[in-house]
Amino acid sequence: MPTFVTRCVRDAAGSLDAFNAPTVLALLAALVAISLFVSVAATPLEAATSGDLPTPELLSADEPGTNDAEDFSSDVDVPDFYSGVDGNVFAMFDDVFASPDREPDPADAVGDIEPFPAEQEALRKAQSDPSRLNVMTLAMVRARMATVLLAKARTSPDLVPAKSGMDRAIAYALSAVDLVPDEPAFTFLLAQVYAAQPKSDLMISLAEDAAERTLALDPAKAEARLLLGAILFRQRFFGPALDSFERAVTDRPALLDIRTSGLMGSAYCLDGQAERGERFFDAFAKKDPQCGPAWFALSVLRRANGKNVEAKSSMEKAISALKSDPATRKYAGTLLKEWGGNAQ
Repeated sequence: MPTFVTRCVRDAAGSLDAFNAPTVLALLAALVAISLFVSVAATPLEAATSGDLPTPELLSADEPGTNDAEDFSSDVDVPDFYSGVDGNVFAMFDDVFASPDREPDPADAVGDIEPFPAEQEALRKAQSDPSRLNVMTLAMVRARMATVLLAKARTSPDLVPAKSGMDRAIAYALSAVDLVPDEPAFTFLLAQVYAAQPKSDLMISLAEDAAERTLALDPAKAEARLLLGAILFRQRFFGPALDSFERAVTDRPALLDIRTSGLMGSAYCLDGQAERGERFFDAFAKKDPQCGPAWFALSVLRRANGKNVEAKSSMEKAISALKSDPATRKYAGTLLKEWGGNAQ
């Protein structure tokens, strides 16, 4: 994301004809900086979904812990991620999204990967009695393993998927969706696994498809709408990204953290819609006067619209509301001083 957003700043001059380009680019740089304060893995955009999964009566041994990822040896025979050797990973995507009503096969859902201990009993029960509960339990076990692997893979983002474990995270997330295609939590998890690989255009496209399918299953799932906004931003579809961002944080205001407000502010500027952004954040901040991220973005957008006095006032309110976030508060104070204000 840093490289992409930085490139947006560099290339933005042609999109800012309605504004003073140097001024807006400087403000855009401020929004970019604030959007990078928090790492992707720590924000609502890609929050862990273990608490979002459905909760049937699980077998006592069916809930894998963080050590379950270690049950895989380095020489496990898994499909090659890039070439698609034996076709398991990519064939499963076609099965899930092209034929969602087909009968799932619990046994071959993750290809040649040896079942881990907690999975074995769930798999046995699902095969002997493919009831909704047993199939859901198996899907949950595999989804939770995908979450474990995703968290582990994020610690090594520069490794290829076969080495980081991301390929196995994809396999398990796909398996959960394959087993219970009408459960939005599983499809949302799949979207997050794909979105965790922003350097791959293919993965970003698959993430968009999975996020949209999640919303088709559950239109009220604000987290999926927020993730879709981030994906669209990554693809430089700033207008549609803003539509998703605005609805997501309106439906669930707690999702507006400092990184999301930075992405939204950047999208407003890059799309020539700073006035729209000002109106949105003004209304948002009035509803929640203690929302520091909203005041911060509002102040930068007001500055972009030439409203310098109002911008200073908004930044003062941002600084006051950001008491629990010292790093962002300090940055906001630095901007206010640059604008000729008095940062407390």
